[in-house]
Amino acid sequence: MKKIVIFMKIISIFLLIFNGCAGTPKNNLFGIMSEKNIGKYILKNTPLGSSRDDIRAFVEKKGYEIIYDKDSPHILNYGTTIPEQPPQVANYFSPENRRGAKHIFVNLNNSYYIVSVGCAWVFCEDEKLLFVEITKEWNTW
Repeated sequence: MKKIVIFMKIISIFLLIFNGCAGTPKNNLFGIMSEKNIGKYILKNTPLGSSRDDIRAFVEKKGYEIIYDKDSPHILNYGTTIPEQPPQVANYFSPENRRGAKHIFVNLNNSYYIVSVGCAWVFCEDEKLLFVEITKEWNTW
């Protein structure tokens, strides 16, 4: 049984790398990067204090899929927040789990890949970037 699991993980990694190197759209290598490294990449290109319009321009340029662009607080989604936001609470629906005033949530890679990677840019009332949250989920189709 362990051999099958290891084999499936090796195949998954191979597919992620192959898809990323084959020139397919979006950043498929995000699937094998850590949330912190993805967050560092995002903040390098969209630094803290960036305007909401700057983030929209970056998202459009990269061709990422916008899931939400809301004038409401973001609810932390058990992802990795960069820079770290205190405190991350266990209850997803808890009011104290909301951060910022507005947010944009984007799918960083195509949902049909093995791992879906999302990014939430979270803004203050003045639409300046406070932090990003990176989430990764294994697709179970």
